[in-house]
Amino acid sequence: MSRKKRKPHKFKKKKPFYRKKVFWLIVFFIVAFSSLIYFLFFSGFFELKKINIEGDFDKISEKEVSLFIERELQEDNFLFLPSKNIFLTNPSIIKEKLLGKFPQASEIKINRAFPDSLNVLIQERKESAFFCREEKCFFLDEEGIVFEFGQEQESLVKIRDKRTSTLPKLGEKIIESKKIDLILKINSELEQDLELEIEEFIFLPEKLIVSTKEGWDAYFNIENNIDWQIIKLKVLLSERADDFRRENLEYIELRFGNFANPKYRD
Repeated sequence: MSRKKRKPHKFKKKKPFYRKKVFWLIVFFIVAFSSLIYFLFFSGFFELKKINIEGDFDKISEKEVSLFIERELQEDNFLFLPSKNIFLTNPSIIKEKLLGKFPQASEIKINRAFPDSLNVLIQERKESAFFCREEKCFFLDEEGIVFEFGQEQESLVKIRDKRTSTLPKLGEKIIESKKIDLILKINSELEQDLELEIEEFIFLPEKLIVSTKEGWDAYFNIENNIDWQIIKLKVLLSERADDFRRENLEYIELRFGNFANPKYRD
């Protein structure tokens, strides 16, 4: 009985890995990715070269702002990548540091302008009042934030705080904006309607003293109805003008009751 001969098994010759499509696809993606990284971070095309500073300000130095941002960009290195690359620049962090450095600024907006610029928009605080605590005096904005040491100005309402001896830091909010509005309201109505010249407003724990240049004070409670307290004062100074001796007046109590109560010097 004859046996069938087996056909010899043929082994397929394996392709070298460098001749496989997958290999060249991987190589292509590596080269493409490396080229992209080089273009974005190392070519210099996206390196920050310009800082454009605009806005409504005159006390803040544009040069100081620019130098401050330059220093921050140099210090904020990210691993081995260039520090002045526009993609690695964080506008939010720079804004926060600028506001800490320049308390005169009320608002700062920073935007990237591709491929190589930063646009910085600065809004400066405006003086609403002159604020003193102990022997230090500051400019105060409408939000109740002290932002700069200063000298007294006739055009500004003067507020003296005797509730504490702790000196505020520049950029700190020390009075609620609502109270600033009320003080400005009192000042306006007393000067315009009653032709009173106000020396200063003094905060004490239990009252707000309005000190006049005539040498007498008015005691307000700024937490209560200010309009009603102003009306009581107007009635006393105008309709009841003959009922009291203005030249001997020490203070007028407005915080309690339905009438203004004058107190005379002995």
